[in-house]
Parts: sequence; structure tokens; C-alpha cells
Amino acid sequence: MISQVIENSQCIGVVILAADSNYKLLARNPLGAPSRGVMGIFLSYGLLLGLVGSGAGLVIGLLFVNYINEIADLLGTITGRPVFNPSIYYFYEIPTIVDPVTIAWIVSGAVAIAVLASILPAIRAAMLHPVEALRYE
Repeated sequence: MISQVIENSQCIGVVILAADSNYKLLARNPLGAPSRGVMGIFLSYGLLLGLVGSGAGLVIGLLFVNYINEIADLLGTITGRPVFNPSIYYFYEIPTIVDPVTIAWIVSGAVAIAVLASILPAIRAAMLHPVEALRYE
């Protein structure tokens, strides 16, 4: 669930970049920047956003998994009821398994989704003519 939130925020970030920076990027087009350069800016931004978002999600997720029992105890203290009642669930600690291979797949998938989500804005920005973009500003 945490990885889905991170992936969605990465996709939204690329779309915001596409909507916000048309004017700034199109100022480079008449100065000699090729369409591939504009596309490269969007793709590199998508890659950077994916790496930063996945890194932050990795750190937050591992901290959450590491301290899940303490968090459950804190919630039980606040609410006055145990989060997982041992008489019902038959365990006294929440079991956690951290598999490095699974983590690597999740992080690489999140980065790939961020790069793939930046392809369409990159193509649209590369194909946009500077005069047409400035007309609507």
C-alpha cells in the first residue's frame, strides 16, 4: 500500500512538471535545444523523481516494519485496547519478514513506473511548438 502511494505521487509529480514548465522549457527551444534535449529533461526528471521517491519509501517502509510492534503497543496504549488481541490471533508480536529480493523488485518497479509515466509528457513537450505554447500563456 505504501508503494502504491509513492508510485501515484511520482506520476502526479511528472504531470505537474509537464503542466508547469512548458513555458520554461519552450524558452530553450528557440535557443537551439533540440526536441531530444527537451525529452531528455522530462525523462531524467522522471528517473530522479522515481529514485528519490523509491528511496524515501524504502527508508520509511523499513523503519515501519522494524518498529511495527512498538507502534502497535503505542496504539494499544492510546486506545486502551490491543491492536491484535493475543487471545484471538494467537501471536504476541506481529511477525515481519524482510526479503531483500522482494525489496529490490519493488524499488525497481517504482522507478520503472516513474520513468514510464514521464514518457508521455516528454513526447508532448518535445512535439510542442514554442509559438503554440506561448499563445495560451
